[in-house]
Amino acid sequence: MMLVDALIRTRGGIVDELNDTATIKPVYPPIDDPNNMALWAPSVRLHTSLFDLIAPLRFSSISATPGNPRPGAKLDVGASREIATLRRPSDAEFYVFFGQQLKLMESWAELRDERTCEILTQLTPQFAFWDSIGQLELDRRRWTGELISLALAFASFVEMRFKHALSVPRPVAYSRKIQPIIPTPMHGSFPSGHATEAYMVAHVLESLVPSGWQASLRPQLQALAARTSINRTIAGVHFPVDSQAGQHLGQSLAEYFVCLCTRDARWSASPPVQGGWYARSYNPLDVGAGNQDFDPAILDPGSLISDPAPSSLPPPSILGWQWIMARNEWPATAPV
Repeated sequence: MMLVDALIRTRGGIVDELNDTATIKPVYPPIDDPNNMALWAPSVRLHTSLFDLIAPLRFSSISATPGNPRPGAKLDVGASREIATLRRPSDAEFYVFFGQQLKLMESWAELRDERTCEILTQLTPQFAFWDSIGQLELDRRRWTGELISLALAFASFVEMRFKHALSVPRPVAYSRKIQPIIPTPMHGSFPSGHATEAYMVAHVLESLVPSGWQASLRPQLQALAARTSINRTIAGVHFPVDSQAGQHLGQSLAEYFVCLCTRDARWSASPPVQGGWYARSYNPLDVGAGNQDFDPAILDPGSLISDPAPSSLPPPSILGWQWIMARNEWPATAPV
């Protein structure tokens, strides 16, 4: 209040009567010009870009049929161009399947003492962990940081929709002996949001950095994504199968994200160029029974979905602008 009073009194003491010669005539920027993004606060840029990512999407549930008794949900874009499909065990398989998953969780719980610090510091987005890999210096690369935040927000919106549709109970709903070491989130267990987001960020960073960085970054980013996913099982809040589903969803979402960012005409001639994405389908019973542990190598290669025509999706000029700004922060040569 003291500052407000001071500002009022100062203005009264230094400002003359307003007249036309003292007014400022701002230059009005063009309508919907992507360069206008530089004018706004980071939170405004995030919401503006997030709209362009989400607007074309279509989410639908998949009912069980005699030929395929496992219900699920899928995400499409444009004219039924699939991004990802996830199925859960049928009603008859549910209890036995997740009972077997609990046995795997019991074995992972032995690592709680070793992983507690990691688990607690990974409750929020893992910027410090990504930053520690290869001197990424994300705190100095503001546009890359904004791009990752956008990817995380996009993944969060999509994963929550899948969690609601599939409605798989958390491990504590099956046994009082799980006793998680962190609060159990108040949303569905399948797919794992941490796994979805970790694998999405890994792919976005791998695609963003110049080729001179990729060979050394990819193994560490993928290993970090897997370890982050497993830590959620160790903590007692996710089944191993949740991480497997999250990996599938995160990878396909990341490819879709990169496709929309790099298809902009001003950037499409420069690497990396993604001409589409791979639609992946995950059914936990396809890779084994409930005793199948999380294995990062079990990733459906998916079916290539070509980049939709502009008539199917609005031109992603805003996303292209953000990608260019982030890409320009990276030198061609990675630090040794």
